[in-house]
Amino acid sequence: MLKSLLLDSSIKKQPIKEVFRVISRYGPITRSKLSNKLEIKIKQTALARIISELKTNNLIKEGGHEESEGGRPPVLYSIVPTAGFIIAVHIIRAHTKVVLLDSCLHTVKNETFVMTTKHTPEIVIAKVIEITNKFLNEYKIELDQLLGIGISSVGPLNKKDGIIIKPQLFLSKGWINVPIVKIIKEIFPVKVILEHSSNAGLMGEYVSSSLPHENMLYIFNSWGTGCGIMTNGEIINSRIGRTDGFAHMSMDVNGPICFCGSRGCLNTYTSLNSILESLNNSNPYFKSINWSELSTLEIIERLKDEYELTNEIVLRSATYLGVGISNLVNIIGSEAVYISGPLIYHYPNYYETVIKSISQRVYGKPNIALSQGDYEEETLDIGLGALVYASYY
Repeated sequence: MLKSLLLDSSIKKQPIKEVFRVISRYGPITRSKLSNKLEIKIKQTALARIISELKTNNLIKEGGHEESEGGRPPVLYSIVPTAGFIIAVHIIRAHTKVVLLDSCLHTVKNETFVMTTKHTPEIVIAKVIEITNKFLNEYKIELDQLLGIGISSVGPLNKKDGIIIKPQLFLSKGWINVPIVKIIKEIFPVKVILEHSSNAGLMGEYVSSSLPHENMLYIFNSWGTGCGIMTNGEIINSRIGRTDGFAHMSMDVNGPICFCGSRGCLNTYTSLNSILESLNNSNPYFKSINWSELSTLEIIERLKDEYELTNEIVLRSATYLGVGISNLVNIIGSEAVYISGPLIYHYPNYYETVIKSISQRVYGKPNIALSQGDYEEETLDIGLGALVYASYY
């Protein structure tokens, strides 16, 4: 029922879709607040009728009351979690993650597998299809209940045609011009979208935040550094299909050579590759470690275990990351910056060092909200789910 409503583009159904959109975005919400957030004008009598219809069709429900300032407390409305489902797929250098989301964008189940030199596009896509089928069968979800599949990956991407063009640093060969959307749609004839990981994270923070920021940055730092940019509530999309241009901001024209051919790119100071290279050059002990045999989190655990030997180099990368972020903030004037990645979440003092570096360099000392986010890696799940919803409007 929800899917048929979202697919209906008739003028008659637009008020119903708009009411559902607002409840899904802001619920639990009272009728009064719902009315104020609608982007199309709906009379109160019509709004009451729409709410009743959505309840009858088991798409929304009443869930408690807001505290009253006098009189009868107002009813809160929210989405019925089983009204529909979404699959979110994240493909990055370290791992691939498949997530089943309910219609409230809450995780029902997820499964992750590590990316190795053996994980070609054929193997990864087959595994994604296998896991998706397992989720659908386990929870008895029919295709008409599946609202869509959102896929995020590092760029460059051709989002229009659903192609992963040539991601840097993937361990396996073959990741060139992969028509992943076409392949997935042949198995699951539903709406399928492809988005940059950084943009998915940005959207996840946007819809999850209780603060009304519409000018935001989302930074993800790991083997590479990606950046999602939002201005006036709209995600800025690169003409050339990538969000890693931030990683190639020049920090030193005489600095280390980057894989792009330039010198001193931010990436040569902040990526895990650059950190490991610096450690190997600083101490013969680190050269004896076969880093390629370890997962990303295992590498960070080793760095933590050897904190006295690693902290200077690792935290120096945090300082550089803060410099790069402050440069962007000074240009764009962002109100909020969300900083994510395995070092942010797992290496002691890394996040704090990034924040200190930003705070020391932002011009004019504006009031900027700096955060590592409330949901960590779930942010991308929520973001992809929100983008699938947005594709219906």
